Amino acid sequence: DTTEWKANGFDHLEKACREADPNAQVIYADHDIRAADGGRYPDMKPDFDLELFLARDYVTPVCAVRISALSREITNKHVLYGEILRISEQHSKGAIQHLPLFLVTIPEVSSPETLAVDAIGRQMVIEDFYRDHVAVRAHHIPGALSVIRKWPPACTKGDNTWIPKISIIVPTLGGGRLIQPCVNTIRQHTKYPNFEVLVVQNGPRAEPELNQESLDDPRVRVVRYDPLVAGSPFNWSAINNWAVREHAKGEYLCFVNDDIANGSEDWLDNMLGHAVRDDVGAVGARLIHPAGIIQHVGVIAHKGIAGHLYKGGQNGNPGNGWLAALTHEMNAVTAACMMVSRAKFDLVDGFDEENFPLNYSDTDFCMKLRKQGLRNVVEMTAELLHPEGTSRSNPADQEGMVRRLQSDNARFAAKWPDPDPYWHPDLALGLAQGGMAIPGLDRTQLNWPPRPAAPDAERVLLINDMAGHAGRALECVRKGAVPLGADVSGLVLRLIAPIPANVGGWDVRNAADLATDLKHLGITKIVLRSLVGAGGAAAPVEVLRCLAATGIPVEADPIDPALLTPWNSDKGVLPVFGAIGANDWRAAYENLFGGSAETAEAAD
Repeated sequence: DTTEWKANGFDHLEKACREADPNAQVIYADHDIRAADGGRYPDMKPDFDLELFLARDYVTPVCAVRISALSREITNKHVLYGEILRISEQHSKGAIQHLPLFLVTIPEVSSPETLAVDAIGRQMVIEDFYRDHVAVRAHHIPGALSVIRKWPPACTKGDNTWIPKISIIVPTLGGGRLIQPCVNTIRQHTKYPNFEVLVVQNGPRAEPELNQESLDDPRVRVVRYDPLVAGSPFNWSAINNWAVREHAKGEYLCFVNDDIANGSEDWLDNMLGHAVRDDVGAVGARLIHPAGIIQHVGVIAHKGIAGHLYKGGQNGNPGNGWLAALTHEMNAVTAACMMVSRAKFDLVDGFDEENFPLNYSDTDFCMKLRKQGLRNVVEMTAELLHPEGTSRSNPADQEGMVRRLQSDNARFAAKWPDPDPYWHPDLALGLAQGGMAIPGLDRTQLNWPPRPAAPDAERVLLINDMAGHAGRALECVRKGAVPLGADVSGLVLRLIAPIPANVGGWDVRNAADLATDLKHLGITKIVLRSLVGAGGAAAPVEVLRCLAATGIPVEADPIDPALLTPWNSDKGVLPVFGAIGANDWRAAYENLFGGSAETAEAAD
């Protein structure tokens, strides 16, 4: 075994066992991973998350188990995995505890065969334990599993299966550009057999703009929210509470924004599989922007700060701990698509109309469920498109909206000051544009070998890079370089990491200013990873021409080649970039990188 214990690592684990709560049956710790090139990257783990543990074994690499909790001899790691799974289901909450210290270094396993064999072993354990209550299949991430919770076993009485009714509640201003595709998606792409669509008209229109086919569908009902007084602030919480109280007939509630579209047909089934469990509160979905960027894979609520994990990141980036790809628990989920049982909705008195009429309404609701001891889950196989920000026009008084948000921020921070159990204590939480949660290290050393940058180290500007070890930042650090992160969206390029308070954004139509400032920052190399940033698509021709004019060497390292050279893919020029011409884009690309753009994808 080539596992290396850190200095005093075993002593830390032994001390944690001696001082553990009597209810603790398992204590697991963090570890870092030694890559083939000698570099190391951390596995910064959350508090115990059953859904993530089913998808990815992050506990057994370094853990201690109380002997009295074991039901059999541990002969291999799959037996150990099964015992921890049994303990998690049969013991009270808190039986499995996290020690947030890096105790060992483990060599990276990159062989697809080894990862597949390990995943198959875990799959056999899960299927044996849960029997017909889950469906398990291999995930596209090597070594990971996709574990689907089935709802029928929990709703079976004797020889009959009770099919719960789900009320899908869709508040809307009623414009057909949004509400019609949303209702089409639900009606035509939902396999679950027993649901109603409750369209809650709350705008100036008398009726929503729905076609006759939708209106004739017995599963679709339109109701009008009359308590909305002209000129009064929009109260999302009140509208949804009213719809539940006065009109919803379902035992389960699913709140959906009216700009949701194009979902997988089993999205409702797979969310219900969690919602029927006694220990689960709210269930969220994986929401993707049509531009191919992440909108929602869970909400962090940490010490009074709330933000969307990996929002604005590239779809396909698994994120740190694979949280952008695997089903997992979170402190909160977004009500852009959120399911909860009616009984649990009533348990916490629904959404808070007085304190959180709009901002934080769903996050506060989820936190109230957590306070009742319930788990909130993001089901990643329930994937839907969500062009966020189109559901409701911005109010005319931007200044008033900002004041309200500041007030809501303070109110939320005062009510929920505790740390997020799924956010590692060694990570600081910051918010970027659009509420994206971004990690930064709280501590300067995590007992890894120090790699200080030399005074003359290369400074690399990473544009629209990915977070975590899937990005290029750690590679730069391992090589002794200094990485700086930048976001380019629209016509603006701005630094995001580190985040200097006195450096604003640059207009990419003014290459001279950008070139001067980047050289003053000591940038000697630029790496372009994508032309879609946290704020949406960049203007590709202007960005490429600007980078060429700086005179600084630029490397193309695309996250997805279609976002740098879409004419090489079967996707064509992506709609997210608007009416840009492929010929101008190609010419700007070839001028920047040289050679033929037709071969760029293969070369990259």
